[in-house]
Amino acid sequence: MYRHYGRNPRRKEVVKTRCGCWQTGERRICWAEYCTDTGVIMSLPAIVHSAATPVLTLAPMATLSHAALRSLIHDFGGCDLYFSEMVSAEAHLGGTPFERYYSEGAPDPGRLVYQLIGKRQETLIEAARRFGRLPCAGVDLNFGCSAPHIRKAGGGIAWTADVDRAARLVDAVRRAVPADRTVSVKLRLADTGEPQHTVRLAQMLARAGADFLTLHPRRMSDSYSRPARRGLLEVFARELDLPLIGNGDVLTAEDVAAVRRTGATGVMIGRGAVAHPWLFARLKGIAPADIDRGAVAQRFHELLRQWQPAEFLLSRVRRFHHYFLASFPFGSRVAAQVQGLKSFEAVVGHVEDYFARFPRYRYVSQGSDRGGSTVSAIDAAWAGQAAVSLQPHEALIEHQRPARILPAGRVVPFDVRLNQ
Repeated sequence: MYRHYGRNPRRKEVVKTRCGCWQTGERRICWAEYCTDTGVIMSLPAIVHSAATPVLTLAPMATLSHAALRSLIHDFGGCDLYFSEMVSAEAHLGGTPFERYYSEGAPDPGRLVYQLIGKRQETLIEAARRFGRLPCAGVDLNFGCSAPHIRKAGGGIAWTADVDRAARLVDAVRRAVPADRTVSVKLRLADTGEPQHTVRLAQMLARAGADFLTLHPRRMSDSYSRPARRGLLEVFARELDLPLIGNGDVLTAEDVAAVRRTGATGVMIGRGAVAHPWLFARLKGIAPADIDRGAVAQRFHELLRQWQPAEFLLSRVRRFHHYFLASFPFGSRVAAQVQGLKSFEAVVGHVEDYFARFPRYRYVSQGSDRGGSTVSAIDAAWAGQAAVSLQPHEALIEHQRPARILPAGRVVPFDVRLNQ
């Protein structure tokens, strides 16, 4: 139990009920749609659906977590929460021509969390108010993006430098957003030797009114050059009195199990879900036995045409195939070639040609991709209830060396010297 930060009438105190729900004043974040403590079906978005099962969420990824990718994942059965790609509060309020595409709620608005990024408190509050009026599960504040142009402008991780200022923003956003919408924050570790600063920040944000937090346990200086510091998730899960979503390097069923063992309520998956849009379905045990990856690519191309403006098609399809194709045998070469193509239709044709030339790579089954471990199997192994051998899903080559395309179509790493 803890007291609220400031004077937020909606955030008086937080207690954990008998059924494992979080009671926050008059609001309740329930572990299940049917709450055993009250005997009624909860009307609030179910952030976590089972005390024994980790929440599965799609990460907010720029140019990736749009309606097309969310719809593709939804075709396989979906996940518990979808996060939108980050939306600039300043651009949204400025009414730029493409903002309506960022506010699209498809395919399931009730499970969608809009993530906002900005440098000024007043614009973030107003943007949160507007998005909170849309059909959605909630609003998320990006306190984790470490891209230099965003950080130097005062957005993303720059908010974590001043704990009190960050807490005041969360308190104001909680007041601005309707009570039946969640307010959450995505964090990254501070660039200090110890995690105490980020722990204190997380505690202050919880008291200010955040309903749950997502932690990517990397420092800004880490980039992707070193693995996520998963051991620190356990520290945060122990110190916080609200749900915690673990993020970072979650690419396989084993990674989900590792995050679950830290005590985190849920798991956020980003690049792994782009490489394998059926990953959530496999984890939940509802994916088809055989998957036609050529049909998956074709379906994604159709969804892009449906949900994205013509000006976005090329950049979005390139970004998707950077991960999707790279998980195939020899796919990294094709993915690199795609980055050099100059039109959306050229990319579509190149991908179709790949599957036509190599039909043996088109289909993937639970046996051939070494996947199929379900969340229930993961939790059984974690709890010691059964001896389950967790096999990873298809290997995603995470740290590929950048490549360039030669005139003859050959692809070579930058660090290979050529005598030409």
